Amino acid sequence: MPRGLFTNGKICYEHLRDSVYPAGSMEQQQVIDSIPWIYEQHLIAAPSAFLKLKYAGYLIESKNSNVARIDELLLNVDSLKEQTPARYIGLSFKHLILNHYNTATKPEKIELKKAIFERYFVLIDYANGAIVLNEEESDEQLKSKQLKDYQWSKGFLSKYIVLVVNEPELIEQQMQKQFDQLPTDPVLKLERIAEHLELLEKFNVNNSPVYSQYVYASLALKPSSKGYLGIGNIEMANDQTSKAIKAYVKALELSTTIEEQDDINMRLAQAFYKTKSYRKAFYVAKKVNGTNKGNALVICGNSIVALANNCGESTFARKANFWLANDYYKKAADLGVNVSRSQFLDRAPTNADIFSAGFNIGDDYELKCWGEKTIIR
Repeated sequence: MPRGLFTNGKICYEHLRDSVYPAGSMEQQQVIDSIPWIYEQHLIAAPSAFLKLKYAGYLIESKNSNVARIDELLLNVDSLKEQTPARYIGLSFKHLILNHYNTATKPEKIELKKAIFERYFVLIDYANGAIVLNEEESDEQLKSKQLKDYQWSKGFLSKYIVLVVNEPELIEQQMQKQFDQLPTDPVLKLERIAEHLELLEKFNVNNSPVYSQYVYASLALKPSSKGYLGIGNIEMANDQTSKAIKAYVKALELSTTIEEQDDINMRLAQAFYKTKSYRKAFYVAKKVNGTNKGNALVICGNSIVALANNCGESTFARKANFWLANDYYKKAADLGVNVSRSQFLDRAPTNADIFSAGFNIGDDYELKCWGEKTIIR
């Protein structure tokens, strides 16, 4: 029997299911029930690992209840390993979570978490192997597409492992196991360390012993912005703020992207503010853009408030600091930060103060100690 017959049959039945028969009708259900039978017959006529994965994908996405059959079909992921298409790396993990973990009892889930975590690393290894193989692809357009596909699959795995696993002890145990199994090749070792550090940060366990172990191993292989950023985060978690500042400064020296610099400057501003180095915190926070900009603007406002009593030659000038601080709070609120748009305005000069000082509402006013202007209001 020609193989194209099965392919054309699936296409026809899917068209009937989606475009011809009414949703929920008996005819539509009959067509839905027939599509798996077509796959099964196709596998009898022309068995292949890729067809089995395609069939598994169909069953998963159509929410078929035959979990045992899906499990059987997905065994081909471990047969193909790095030759597994990216889509099925992601779908196999989705199946493990949706059809095993989510349907398990609470005690069963505790045991499953370890298995899911271990499976995560197996699938990540397959995706990494596929990326290496992809380097040999001569078609540049296909090469670019496949690279994006496998990067997507890795991101998909990381997104869901963080949702399933949240026990620090299990995270520590599994990440230590991965550390002990790091490749000996320095280049590959550094790549794996970077990936594992990114995962640990998603788990939000930056103060854990295993996180420190990865960071110091990374720096031993190659000084990097990310490595020093990790050291800074560790020292901040341990209340060693001065050491954290030194690490962040070093990270800035080695940073190569604007996004990286924004992240480091935000952390550096927070560290300076914690040590009451308010001027340094202000000027570093002003450099921050991107997703952290709103919170950085709050640091600017808070720094101005903290030094208000020491900035200005008169009571009016010192009170005027609160107008300037409020300018930053309003900018932060405009970016979605939960801060009052009238923050500290009750400490600013009153209308009587403004009149007595010889100014008018709406005038520009320069705060020389900050080198900035605000508007009298």
